[in-house]
Amino acid sequence: MIHSPKIKTSPWAAETSNLHCPRCDSTYLHQKYVDIFARGEDEKVVTHINVTNIEGDAAISSARKDREHVRNPSSRRDGLVIGFWCEGCGGGDAERVLELTIAQHKGCTEIGWRFKEGS
Repeated sequence: MIHSPKIKTSPWAAETSNLHCPRCDSTYLHQKYVDIFARGEDEKVVTHINVTNIEGDAAISSARKDREHVRNPSSRRDGLVIGFWCEGCGGGDAERVLELTIAQHKGCTEIGWRFKEGS
């Protein structure tokens, strides 16, 4: 997995900006899913909720409690993952997905990208 802290945006309207793809710099990103990880500080059990956009209809595809969930971007607390596919550099298959990660660490909110190497 490649991890990148480079979050690029460009102004779009008075109150918004467009997010850029970390691979090809395109602004044509489509949200695919959201993973929510709820975890008290250093707790062993993480509540993981996945919401997937299926043909324009949101569906909660899973909600479960896991031990030490490896996809949580935070090693100790709560985290969010928003999965995207990019029109500029690839379709929506699992090998090309981009993940915008948001994690809490020691009172700070950390944001970054992760995606498979070579994709």
